[in-house]
Amino acid sequence: MIQKSAKNKEILAAIFFLFPIAAVAATRPEITSVPTANGTVGTGFYYQVTVAGEQYIGLDPTHTYLMNTATDRPQFCAGEDAWDLIVELSNADLETYLSDRASRGYNCIWVALADNTYQTNAPEDYYGNSPFDGADFTNEDATYWAHVDYVLGRMATYGLTAFASPAFVGDSPNGGYYTSYENSSDATLIAYGAWLGSRYQSYPNIVWTLGGDTLPPFYAKVADIATGIRSVDAVHLITMEGTPQADDGPTESSSGYAYCTSTCASWLNVDWTYNQYQSVQFGCGYNAATYPLPNLLGETWYEGEHGLSELQVREEGYWGILSGCPLGNLFGNNAIWTMGGPSDTMGATWQSQLSSQGSVDQAWEGALLRSREFWKMQADVNNNYLTGGYGSGTSISVLSRSSDGQTMIAYIPNGNATSVTINMAGIVSNAGTAQAWWFNPQTGAATNLGTFSSSGSQNFTPPDSNDWVLVLDDDAAGLPAPGSKVLETGSSATTFAATGLPPGLSINAATGLISGTPTTAGISSATVSVTNSVETCKTTLTLSITGGPVEPVKRAGVEARSKAVHAANPPAAPQQTCSAVIQPGAGTANPLVR
Repeated sequence: MIQKSAKNKEILAAIFFLFPIAAVAATRPEITSVPTANGTVGTGFYYQVTVAGEQYIGLDPTHTYLMNTATDRPQFCAGEDAWDLIVELSNADLETYLSDRASRGYNCIWVALADNTYQTNAPEDYYGNSPFDGADFTNEDATYWAHVDYVLGRMATYGLTAFASPAFVGDSPNGGYYTSYENSSDATLIAYGAWLGSRYQSYPNIVWTLGGDTLPPFYAKVADIATGIRSVDAVHLITMEGTPQADDGPTESSSGYAYCTSTCASWLNVDWTYNQYQSVQFGCGYNAATYPLPNLLGETWYEGEHGLSELQVREEGYWGILSGCPLGNLFGNNAIWTMGGPSDTMGATWQSQLSSQGSVDQAWEGALLRSREFWKMQADVNNNYLTGGYGSGTSISVLSRSSDGQTMIAYIPNGNATSVTINMAGIVSNAGTAQAWWFNPQTGAATNLGTFSSSGSQNFTPPDSNDWVLVLDDDAAGLPAPGSKVLETGSSATTFAATGLPPGLSINAATGLISGTPTTAGISSATVSVTNSVETCKTTLTLSITGGPVEPVKRAGVEARSKAVHAANPPAAPQQTCSAVIQPGAGTANPLVR
């Protein structure tokens, strides 16, 4: 496998110089989160303070990793496919799902804004509304899209980014909007993209995820939607799911393959890798070496499908992340992506699968990567550091190393059936020693192995026959046990504070997430403040904490499903006051890349 060439790096720079986003002067941190929030005594609470023009997930200045553009902190995407979340769930069930995923550290959720195939009464949502009142992609139904607004707003409240699909293509007339794409003109699709971009440009939690099982004849149609979005929305990232591997091959299943030739399409920011179990490691490595875009493991085979074992589901995630998809991994579970719809073949409810082994493993995967410099990780494609015992095929071990030599992480799928040999010079340490750990990917437990010289070779044998993760750190860095806490990274560009919060709640000064478990019922008025290098802005947040859970609305035929949906408005700036911190100085800030 080859490394990215200098030519590819030049192409990457050219792409982002051409990207149609104007730099703007640094401005006051205007608070855009809605001014009210509800919670329940004894139940986990989440409320995300948001700032105008900022995104939970954008790109860093080098276009290498994801970052929160309000806090300038790297973001590792630990999430899943919850495809029919918007169309299949009641508002009450939505809260159950979102609160669970937020509590496990998930931050990226792939959802369909419109579906016409996989839900119970396609194309209707739970409440009996359809996305279009005329031909597909035209005459958008006001009530349906008000519910979409509501769901995306609730996701923002939990700090979750929606990898939002405008309309799944499908690889046959029997799945997705395949026929509708065929029959729609370029003008219609461009107009639909512009409508979406205009409606959601103020939301802080969207990554546009176009296509879906997209065959080559549909690449231009999907690009029409991207063109429409970009005509009004220069803020949100765009990626695209390409051809299923089963239709073409392991080298043709990415957005890079679809839209990167001599250069990439100007609207495309992130490469979405889509490979099956047996080729995930190859696919992530190939795409990282071939296309000048940061790489996400967007879809693989799922828990509860294709006869995959829990080990194989874990292998997909770790192989991908450590082999060239360092942005993160969207895990999948059959019952969860279908949300009880007709494509659920597991014979289990989505509620029961929230704590499945795969769900738990995905949470630990995210915790491990966030506890180290995940944004600096580079795949050891030539086995310079994992020099022996790496195996092959479905027993292959993989290693990734941070560019500064602080950490190396190796995944060993076949346990003590092998010993791996590590070139310890990969750890750069003023102390001359490396701290070693075993991390259990099923439980999150870390075992301290002590210190070793950061020179020469060292053999490591996993403690049993299960899969294990070997973590090696610069001993002088004093890092915590793997998976135990998020690694803090320098100073934040924006800081958050709050006074008057109900008992049990607190605000994260670096991220603006208000969370905890309320202990007292009542209505409170809290003062929330946001400070950057220009000004401090304050606003009032009204929190209503009830004494017990609200009875869910159950589906009971058309009449119950036709009840009005209480939709949240798009994030809008409430009344606030601002005061200068310093006089605005020279410089620029880009809403997408900072």
